[in-house]
Amino acid sequence: MKLPRSISRLFLPIFLVALLLLSACAVDLVPTVTRPEESTSATEPDAETETNEEIIITMAPTDETTPQTTVAPTTAPEVTSETQDIPDSVEPTAPPEGQRMMAPAIRLKDQNEVEHTLEDYRGKVIFLNFWATWCGPCQIEMPDIQAAYEKYGENKNEVVILGVASPRSEHNTFTHEGTVEEVTAYLTEHEYTYPSLMDETGNSFNDFGIYSIPMTYMIDREGYIYGLMRGMVTAEQIEMMIEQTLKDS
Repeated sequence: MKLPRSISRLFLPIFLVALLLLSACAVDLVPTVTRPEESTSATEPDAETETNEEIIITMAPTDETTPQTTVAPTTAPEVTSETQDIPDSVEPTAPPEGQRMMAPAIRLKDQNEVEHTLEDYRGKVIFLNFWATWCGPCQIEMPDIQAAYEKYGENKNEVVILGVASPRSEHNTFTHEGTVEEVTAYLTEHEYTYPSLMDETGNSFNDFGIYSIPMTYMIDREGYIYGLMRGMVTAEQIEMMIEQTLKDS
């Protein structure tokens, strides 16, 4: 059925208005899409969290991560079995001219309970060797020291050979050494007869600055330190040290 022209003209504006209203509603219903790079509310909290975690990791407490250093008491220094390579020159290291140093005083008994002092040997050259029964290099050099002791007259002539050990006692608890009886037994077992002084306080080791063994001092006829040798010495080195000190004393 065909509508009259007047009615068609009446409905046309109504239809256009309705179409416009529907278009407006369609625009409002379209979702707004926010791209990740444009969003700040979702990414900023995560970024702050990551930053905080990194700071916590790098700021570990120093009292838990800093290693602690323990210093042994100076009254009885703990010696070690550290050894050094044999130097190319075996001549003892003498102090600079005009700076002679008197050897520290020693008054100790040996394995036979005979008392010795360095003053007793004024006018003689002293080979003073600091050692321990558990020291491997000491064990190697001791037969050569015994041979030198016998060669130079068993301390009856112008050369004196002395060892110094640091036995454990109630006054010397920081040493790795055994007791006087154990040190004496070691000397007897290996037939070492040169005097080995028993420093049961550790004072002589401290006075002579013994921080590694073996260590050997050469003392001249007047009681001054001629030089010292760190580490193990051979028979040739022992002879050269003694002869050089004899020559220059």
